[in-house]
Amino acid sequence: MLLTLPDAARSRNANTDELNYHPVKLVISLRHRFRECGPRVVVAPEPVWSGTRYDFTRDEAYQLGTAALEAVMVIDGQPIPCADSDQTHLPYWWHPDRDHPHWCRKPHEDGDYSSDRDCLSLHGFEKTIYPSLAEAARSEQSDGAVRINTVTELEISLRQRYREYAPRVVIAPEYLTEGGPYELTRDEAEQLGRALREAVLVVDNQPARQDR
Repeated sequence: MLLTLPDAARSRNANTDELNYHPVKLVISLRHRFRECGPRVVVAPEPVWSGTRYDFTRDEAYQLGTAALEAVMVIDGQPIPCADSDQTHLPYWWHPDRDHPHWCRKPHEDGDYSSDRDCLSLHGFEKTIYPSLAEAARSEQSDGAVRINTVTELEISLRQRYREYAPRVVIAPEYLTEGGPYELTRDEAEQLGRALREAVLVVDNQPARQDR
């Protein structure tokens, strides 16, 4: 599936020193190593250097697919839990001809810097997946020491910049040192959700592998 929100991946021609630009795609496939008890559902970018590859178990792939489809339903108007303090005043910089997204749970103020003028679903819609096949997350402390965080988390949420006409479905690791987020349009999130559900069906219908 083609992703339209990321920047094009770039490579340099060794002979002419010219830059080449490649559209970024997400490829969903299955992989089963000969000593593993079950297949992996692989979500990988193409070209491979343009993003982070994630391997999921069958159940994790189902969870991610479900979260992506739930995000689509929220975008389409499905209500979500109300925040403790809903936005009652729209700041002056909000476009007067556009409704404020019903899923946004981020407070807005007139004094917000332009970099802070975005809508976030926060706790109103936020799903977390724990990919157990991923390597331990690592982050670097201020003194240069490397800290290993044993749990890798992927968070699925909604985001919309104040000048954008539609939201993004963001799939982001908790620690950005693991790799950048994937940002999908509404239709791309639906494609991803359906592709992961189809992969799960393939896993469920494949014959059991005999131990050797």
